[in-house]
Amino acid sequence: MKKTSLRWKTVTFLLVLVALAFIIGIVLCAVFSTRFFVSLKQRSLVDLYEMMNSDIPSEELAEDIYGHCEEEGITLLVKDYSGRVVYSFGHSDTMSRRLDDITFGEHDIIDRGQEIVSENQNYTLQVVNNRKDKKASYIEIWGFLDDGNSFIARSSLSTIQSNIRISLGFFSIVCAAILIIAAIAIYFIISYYSKPIVRLAAFAKKVNEGDFGSL
Repeated sequence: MKKTSLRWKTVTFLLVLVALAFIIGIVLCAVFSTRFFVSLKQRSLVDLYEMMNSDIPSEELAEDIYGHCEEEGITLLVKDYSGRVVYSFGHSDTMSRRLDDITFGEHDIIDRGQEIVSENQNYTLQVVNNRKDKKASYIEIWGFLDDGNSFIARSSLSTIQSNIRISLGFFSIVCAAILIIAAIAIYFIISYYSKPIVRLAAFAKKVNEGDFGSL
């Protein structure tokens, strides 16, 4: 019983350590993943701005812009000085009204629940929080390109949070599967390597009891 108990105690101890490592990993992902993915999305919006200002030929540029928007889940609208749409990807009517509101209307940061992430003479990158409907919150970049065209691009925060939840769920399932496999592996490994120790303990016990007949 003591041998079996020692074996199970060792297996349980190692499994608890593995489980704690997984739990800590999941908690850290839950705490920091939103900030991480939001920063990646902010970077993708800035990359889009830099792409639109590049010297790539117009046909190739349009293809690259649409490909980037589709891959990153970005809605985009670019207008020239006369108000003509140059590029559009997504809800153009909504984006057009938003761009006109920013360009010609009163851009009140407090009333709109906006938090500016970075700002320069070319563009403003901000997080827009809808207090009534969190699903309507988004990351937004707007400003003017080198050719004088105005632009606005955004990406939904709810999409990012949904992807994070899916990723955490998948990660939890993978951790559970690894924990089960680890439990089986640890048990057989400990059983295999504990056999010589068990025999040595039995030998020492017999010697201590003066039983030399069975040795």
